[in-house]
Amino acid sequence: MKLGKLAITLLVLFLALIPSIHVTRLIWDELSKYVFPPGNDPGNWLKHANALRGITYPMWEETLFQYPPLFFALLALVINILGEELLALKLMLLLSFFLRPIACCLLAWELTGNPFAGIIAAVLTAYVPIYYEMLAWGGYPNLFGFVLLPLSFWALVRLVHIPRVSKLDLCLAILLNVLTISEHHLTSLVFLSVSSAWLLLISSFRIRNHKHVLKVYLADVAAFFLLRLAAGEFQYVVKNPYARVLAVPLFRLTPKLMWIFKEPLLITLLAISSTIGAYGLISRRRFPELSLLVSWFILPFLFTQLHVLGIYLDSIRFAIFSVMPLTMLASSVPLPWFERWRGKAFTLDIRGVHVLCIALVGVLAFQFVRTGTDTFYAAVAYYRAFGSFRTYGDTERLEALEWVKANTSERALFFADIEMGRWIEGYAHRRVVLGIEPQYAFMKGELWRLEMYKTMLKYDYELRNDYIKLVGLDPCRISPAPLFMVSVGDDFRGLLYVDDSYSRVIFRSYGSILCESPFRATLLSHQSGVRGDTAYIKLAYETSWLMINKTMWLRKGEPYAELHYMVLPKNGEILFFNFSLWLYWDARIEDYNIGRNSVNLRISGIDTIVEFTGNVTKLEVGPDPEWHHTRIHAVLASRGDFLNVTISLRVLNAKPYKVEEGLKLFTIEGLNKECGDVYVVLPSTYDDALKRFETHPNFSLVFKNDKILIFRYRPLMASNP
Repeated sequence: MKLGKLAITLLVLFLALIPSIHVTRLIWDELSKYVFPPGNDPGNWLKHANALRGITYPMWEETLFQYPPLFFALLALVINILGEELLALKLMLLLSFFLRPIACCLLAWELTGNPFAGIIAAVLTAYVPIYYEMLAWGGYPNLFGFVLLPLSFWALVRLVHIPRVSKLDLCLAILLNVLTISEHHLTSLVFLSVSSAWLLLISSFRIRNHKHVLKVYLADVAAFFLLRLAAGEFQYVVKNPYARVLAVPLFRLTPKLMWIFKEPLLITLLAISSTIGAYGLISRRRFPELSLLVSWFILPFLFTQLHVLGIYLDSIRFAIFSVMPLTMLASSVPLPWFERWRGKAFTLDIRGVHVLCIALVGVLAFQFVRTGTDTFYAAVAYYRAFGSFRTYGDTERLEALEWVKANTSERALFFADIEMGRWIEGYAHRRVVLGIEPQYAFMKGELWRLEMYKTMLKYDYELRNDYIKLVGLDPCRISPAPLFMVSVGDDFRGLLYVDDSYSRVIFRSYGSILCESPFRATLLSHQSGVRGDTAYIKLAYETSWLMINKTMWLRKGEPYAELHYMVLPKNGEILFFNFSLWLYWDARIEDYNIGRNSVNLRISGIDTIVEFTGNVTKLEVGPDPEWHHTRIHAVLASRGDFLNVTISLRVLNAKPYKVEEGLKLFTIEGLNKECGDVYVVLPSTYDDALKRFETHPNFSLVFKNDKILIFRYRPLMASNP
């Protein structure tokens, strides 16, 4: 049977469109049921797209080119055309799944010289299971990169095959390559490394047109470095100190491969087909094509081990890049229609010897379609059931975001977890202090803002240097204030804490001896700041009988902290101050030695000196007789009408905090002054955090629906300058 060249081309394109149309319809049927696409990352993509549209405020230290801008530029264009941000996101996702099988069809056709190999590649790549997992978590730029990557390699292989390369051919290859480099961090890294290896290999093969490939490659390298310069500081793209948890040793990659392919049978069939496909390319002496696919398969796996060089990236995402070259090899299985073009006709010659190959490819294609479709429904159901949809709802989230846009200042600052915070940034265009997993932070400032977020959920302030962190609440309620924490290199460990409700002030007033604990206080003033190398927090508050000034301060680069009390009775004179430093809940005292005014302790391996200035009449270490919790207890006598006492803490073997050095100060009051209105967004399931804000005198509930509550900070008094 003979078919004309135009007819066979149209037939191949039609058949390649079938999986594209099917997966697009499959995805749209699910996306159209909900207002929001699954995952929280799409909110981040909206933020970057809106930045290119001129709405840059939600971004902090990020530049417009910190993240490769191509996907966001296209998304911004679609938003401007449609005027609907969420619909534009969904359409960009659909476009990625629609175009990828077509792009892979072109590449497989070019690699093998057989258009029917392109059809096989289109079917296989349309239903790769991990792509549907990425859809569910929101990896849109990465998915769009899987469209451009095969197109770029298609353009390079085409240069090798064309007898006479024209300027138009070169321009097309350069354009596609530069677009790929401008699309996604990992995509550009994989593409440049594979094209570098391939250029070296085809140079050794003495391929006629390898000089044209070199020209395109030089343009790619220039584009990569220009984009890198435009991006600005490298930040934590490859040097996030927390990202070591993403490192996967080579011998532990097997479970990750199972996560990528979902089924052992699929891996087995793909491995067999890829091996036979590689043999098919060798038998037809297509060594340059085979070398491209082998390089493309091997290098991403090598990149999974970059952690041995101290470069921490998401290892498993590199392994995902090795899937596509395997599908290209599988589509290269020698089939009976692997015949040469004869003039303008194509000969189809089916022989019995090829039945096994046909059966293998058929079973492989069926397994891809079944596993990919099942993964799509399972992944979407999982992320909706256990992700942000369960926590924040769909229409409830839209209602909250519309309220934020309509009722808050454009410069308002929000505290929210990543599930809601990304959408506040992208859809409501407000700046957010995110509760993000630290290993996924790309900006250095994100780690400090993460600390602010964690502090906000429990405390009113945080003061730290490279060795010690103090956190606590303003003295309005019974609480640890401050909690002394010590750096262990990449985190802080609780050591000791103060609870003023268990302190006792003995004083004489109107001829009587009275006792009062400084809790249930009224805050009179709040001062905080950084002066040179010293950061401080000063609180003035009163109880029924007492006026108290409480000051905490740290110096840059010193494992030393001070807590100072000045206590005055409203009438009378101070006699004694019973003060306790309590052992942190999961810490333990291994050894201690009591001196005249100080205690040397080893607390969970950390050598600490606690010293009291003033007239110390009693100093002891042991369990409290009432609560049986270990404490350092001191009784200090007054030397006048008021009490002036300083408690200092020095750590002898603390490890400097390497994540972000220097003095850091966070108070809600200071943040409100600096940024204007401050809001906290919480789901109704965060019971402990809700109790804090529902009872906090400075926070009021301003929005509530079935899933989401929003609190606004309102200072109750004017702080001293």
